[in-house]
Amino acid sequence: MDVSVILKIVIPLISAVIVDALFQRFIRVPKNIQSSRTNTYFSVLKSALRVVTYATAFYFIFIALKVNVTPLFASAGVVGVIVGLGLRSFIEDFFTGIFILTEDTIRVGDYVDIAGSEGVTESLGIRTVRIRDKNGALHIFPNREIKKIVNYSKRQARVIVDLPVKSNQPVDAVISALDTALTELKKDKHIGEHILGTSRIEGVEAINPGHMVLRVLILTRASERWNAGRTYRRIALKQLEKAKILLS
Repeated sequence: MDVSVILKIVIPLISAVIVDALFQRFIRVPKNIQSSRTNTYFSVLKSALRVVTYATAFYFIFIALKVNVTPLFASAGVVGVIVGLGLRSFIEDFFTGIFILTEDTIRVGDYVDIAGSEGVTESLGIRTVRIRDKNGALHIFPNREIKKIVNYSKRQARVIVDLPVKSNQPVDAVISALDTALTELKKDKHIGEHILGTSRIEGVEAINPGHMVLRVLILTRASERWNAGRTYRRIALKQLEKAKILLS
């Protein structure tokens, strides 16, 4: 193969890689309009630009190889082959992605459950949805395979904390200590802004031989439910120890 032909193949590919990298690096949501919805739209925009960039590169490669692409698209037989090779799945991914976006099913930053995998939505593309679970693993789902989405960010999460306390402890003192802990939780610099004002001490949930169980209900963002529960238990233990309340 002639060197000039090789260059005509390599240069478009290298150019596509560079242009795509520039798009991914420099297309950012302006700070004054940042929101989960705008982040979602920009994520889809970058995905679409990637497709256009590489499609353009391959077009020039076909030209360099002197492949007339017009008859290919005009021929029903070849179109059928292309569909069989993946165009059909691409179209399914594309339109499913459009429906997900326009119906505002999920946004970048939402905490979701897809096919049994829970995590924070990292990106929405015209072909895939990517979520990062609490262990750091990245799950990638082709849009066409997404049959059901559970979006926890569309509503508040309920965190129930049950604390067993010896039955000979003064109930009012226990409730007071737990209420103080809840107040401190709302002031916590890391989690406080995510705790809703309707969080409350439910009271005595159960009375068992030798101990009673007091229940606390914390309402927070779904993505913060584990952090909220752990932080509250830590604060509650300190308050109970300070009040000399004995746990069972």
